[in-house]
Amino acid sequence: MRILHLLLCAFAGVFLAFTAVTAHAETVGENSSVFTVSGVSVDVTADNAAAARNTALQRAQKEAFSLLAARLIPDTSRRTALLAAVEDNEISALIESFEINHEALSNVRYLATLTFYFKPREVENYFSARGQRNLVMQMPDTMLVLPVMRYSDLEIGSVIWEDNNLWLDAWRDRDLRHSFVPVKLPPGDETDRRLAAADSIVRHRRDAVDRLMQHHRATDAVIAIFEMEDALLQYALLHLYVPDSLNDTMRHVQTINLENVLGEDNGIFQDGIDKTLSYLEIRWQDRQRERTQPDVSGYPFSDNGYGYADDAEDMPLVADVAFANMREWLEIQKRLNDAPAVRNTEVVSLGRGSARVKIDYRGSPEQLRRTLSQAGLDMAVPVSGLYGRHRPQIYEIQLSQHVFEAVPPAAPENGALPHDGGTAPHIPQHMQYQ
Repeated sequence: MRILHLLLCAFAGVFLAFTAVTAHAETVGENSSVFTVSGVSVDVTADNAAAARNTALQRAQKEAFSLLAARLIPDTSRRTALLAAVEDNEISALIESFEINHEALSNVRYLATLTFYFKPREVENYFSARGQRNLVMQMPDTMLVLPVMRYSDLEIGSVIWEDNNLWLDAWRDRDLRHSFVPVKLPPGDETDRRLAAADSIVRHRRDAVDRLMQHHRATDAVIAIFEMEDALLQYALLHLYVPDSLNDTMRHVQTINLENVLGEDNGIFQDGIDKTLSYLEIRWQDRQRERTQPDVSGYPFSDNGYGYADDAEDMPLVADVAFANMREWLEIQKRLNDAPAVRNTEVVSLGRGSARVKIDYRGSPEQLRRTLSQAGLDMAVPVSGLYGRHRPQIYEIQLSQHVFEAVPPAAPENGALPHDGGTAPHIPQHMQYQ
């Protein structure tokens, strides 16, 4: 049974009193995990132990509220403004209880790691009163991470539940309580193995992942495949697969190069965990922006040359795409459409070596640029300047250099633009090569 302390605030010098209560793991509830902030660490020195403890706990509740706001408000500027205006007594009123996980003290110093449990309804009302109505209570409670290790030795192959999954061990050793996104690792017990055999996860079976998500009450999942490239674990590849919202498959979204730059033990695994968590943060925030931003896909079309009406207030991004041949163009299209932040793409015009596309996306242009960069595409700043309030800036997109070098050229036949073979790419009749 864990000991929790009710947080009370009395103003006559700001004094925090503590009352021990019994464990309330069940009272917080499974659906309140977004409002549970763990791993808040403080280290304060003062004139005496009591003063150090009071100051530390004040700082801890502020830090916990800041972390909660980061979860609920992806927009940095709005979040910063809100945090600057909040008072200590307002934060105290939003905290249901807190738990001291570890503490140490001396005559003048207090160190502790705490978990705070916020009141979901009160937090929702607080943010709603400050214009954040659509972000609260709409986030996934848990992201399920399924670490698969792929050995270079074909006799071993890929493993997940087995004892020789060093990648899974690294995840279990990592303190994930302070993660921006609430994540969960399945224990790999008998129930997990019955619901999802190792072979099903290794083969990216969506039905197996869905069963694990349901069992662990997760709303999203990622299969993170760590592929060894050398026995010394200095280099590796990380492949990420997530549920596809359009069909019942697991979609490959990224392959990331990993390197043990500092040469530390398990350093390359920590690099992989950091990059996986970074992707999950972007994915989570994109999904929240998608829920809160107006859908621009239904805007009427007009003949302004950009594919949408002049009176649209939230216009899709317009970009000129450079490519050397049709194989490269198809590769760029695939990477664009697979990017998590991209809702839809439309080719406005197509010529030899370039195309103008309209991109319907989630988030800000900078968020899109980061997402495309991870997908192997470079998006340059606008090159055509501003055309007025309702005219877009023209961006430039091309394959990243390391991707460009990996795409083999295709020799043209009879003067035609080359492509990958099979069915020729569909080009609308009004789009003729120039």
